[in-house]
Amino acid sequence: MNYSDYFKYFAGVCLVVTVTLLVQSATVNHISGGQYRYREEHRESRYEAHFGNYHIQGVYPKIMEGCPPQWSLEVSLHGDDAQRTELVQICRYKDSSDWKCADGWKAHQNQQKCIPKNGVEPGSNPSTNLTKNSSPNQFEVKQPKHAHISDEHKFLFINIPFTDQRNIETSYLFDDRRKEGRRVGGHHKIKAFDDAFFNRYHKFAVIRHPCSRLVATWIYFSQGLGNEMDKQWVRNNMNEKAMSSFEDFVEHVLYPGGPIHIENNNHLQTQVGMIFNDDGKFGLNQLLVYEKWNESVAQLGRRLNIDTSSLKKTPAEQANCGKMYSPVTWEKMTKIYSIDLCVLGYSSETEDLPNNGLSLAAGTLTRRFIDCSSKIKQPIPHPAKDSYDCVMHTYFQPSQDTPPYKQSEHTQTIDTWKEAWEAVGWKTRVLTEKDAEGHLQYLELRKKYEALPTINSKDYEVACYMRHVAMAAVGGGWMSDYDVLPFYMPRCLKPLHDGNFTGYQRHVPALVSGSITEFTRIANLMANVDYKADARRYSQGDKFHVSDMAVLEALSKVSAYAVLDVMVSPNVLFDGTPVCSTKVRRALIPEGFPRSPWAIHYSHSSLNQLRRKANISSLWPGSSWNADKFNRKSPHIRSEFMADSSRYIRNKCNSTNVIRP
Repeated sequence: MNYSDYFKYFAGVCLVVTVTLLVQSATVNHISGGQYRYREEHRESRYEAHFGNYHIQGVYPKIMEGCPPQWSLEVSLHGDDAQRTELVQICRYKDSSDWKCADGWKAHQNQQKCIPKNGVEPGSNPSTNLTKNSSPNQFEVKQPKHAHISDEHKFLFINIPFTDQRNIETSYLFDDRRKEGRRVGGHHKIKAFDDAFFNRYHKFAVIRHPCSRLVATWIYFSQGLGNEMDKQWVRNNMNEKAMSSFEDFVEHVLYPGGPIHIENNNHLQTQVGMIFNDDGKFGLNQLLVYEKWNESVAQLGRRLNIDTSSLKKTPAEQANCGKMYSPVTWEKMTKIYSIDLCVLGYSSETEDLPNNGLSLAAGTLTRRFIDCSSKIKQPIPHPAKDSYDCVMHTYFQPSQDTPPYKQSEHTQTIDTWKEAWEAVGWKTRVLTEKDAEGHLQYLELRKKYEALPTINSKDYEVACYMRHVAMAAVGGGWMSDYDVLPFYMPRCLKPLHDGNFTGYQRHVPALVSGSITEFTRIANLMANVDYKADARRYSQGDKFHVSDMAVLEALSKVSAYAVLDVMVSPNVLFDGTPVCSTKVRRALIPEGFPRSPWAIHYSHSSLNQLRRKANISSLWPGSSWNADKFNRKSPHIRSEFMADSSRYIRNKCNSTNVIRP
């Protein structure tokens, strides 16, 4: 889209500001304090303007395009202080009084404005509004809220973590942004920025040999630096040994061998992944080389015509990193950062400088990326992102030795589970081992699960572990057993405790929630449990028996995850207390949530207790459930009772606005 737009903003008859916007090069000129921003989204045109203390914004269906050469698009908003909603557009010849309309548009019969020839006039828009605004917002272009941008010097700095970029980040180069009250920070990929808008900006980054960069990252983690989110990540993923030993960190925290894939952590991600676009093209104008720091910043100064002498440092500040590695950890480092070593030209044998020193041209780097991606044959993974889109998951993987009647029982129970959760506003998804296969550690974890001793069917026990892997693979969120139905649980609730793994029936994993990282962490703790060191817990008679529930119980004792107790069994519901008045006895419920049960767990043991109740024929008014029906030899007893009782609870308690639709 090629425009030279003039925007006129009228307040009564005297307040006028004209702002020029060149969309192609994305150069925005500020005139008399006015600001204007324009974008197209979903086939609509949005504008937002500021003048003095006034702020106006709105949406119109069409902006006129195609003014002839030497003619500029002039856009005006007419009206009074309360409602400036009339959009006026013309093509004006330079600064003269001559005006015309672009192709496809025609002059209005009575007013000096252009309207589409198809007769659909932009007209007034009720969504337009005018408000006081002493601090104008940012231009609405694709860019993170916090970034390293200087509009004064016209450059964009891609801040790759642990490339010793602090000298640049804290320098005077971003003072113009700081004076505007805008934060300088963040580690954003080049693809996070609008390519057209930053086309005329000088885009650069600092690169560093993965050898020293990984050591710097470990020091950052092990010394407890960074913000609270980084510290929480360390608490969740690094034990004392990994905190004190770089070798243990590399071998047992980083994948393969550990749960954390480098692309799933902002500080560990590859450098190449931050500076190349999705089409494989190099997205910057210049790379500064950590190992040639002074030469690099001097070259930056020449390119930007600014003084960078304050950024220089002495070579003594650059330390050797090779002594931190064993042969095993060096090999692993070169494997997980193979794309960086190959594309950026660093040696996988030594800490030598990148090939060609500072003369890494964009075309060369683009060709290297294509060649290296093909040669390595391990494309950079696109990790799943945490996804909490109001979905309740369950897991079912039929065993090869499951008899047909049992398979039918499971299927009917799952159908009942779906109906109940969808009836109160959730979406449902049944996971299988096929979903777990999408996890980067799938094969490694499955092998470990198969080696754990159990008195149950091996397929059954592996499935219990694998459900946590599947949840990590699909983006985390909520998971329940398919014999768990909703009661008072708030609809579409996001996982509690900022995505940290949480159990809602103490250590029983009947209802759990967590992020990708957290489900991965729990899956690894289960796979690596030292059951022989706690034989009493992990034994049944004279045999070892390890289950995901037993591991979670042990982890709960050391506060390895959050534990709530917000569920009930059906025998508690039908003990004579009015069902909608049932309260959770151990009310470990966060403030602001109902003390009533969130969900009902229809376990086999709870149904056995119901069978033994003398008043079973009067579970609820109109109920057909009695002792004879419970004792019927049918594989569908549980699913039938779940369906009937949950419908009764929903119908009765919905009338009191307890279960949220």
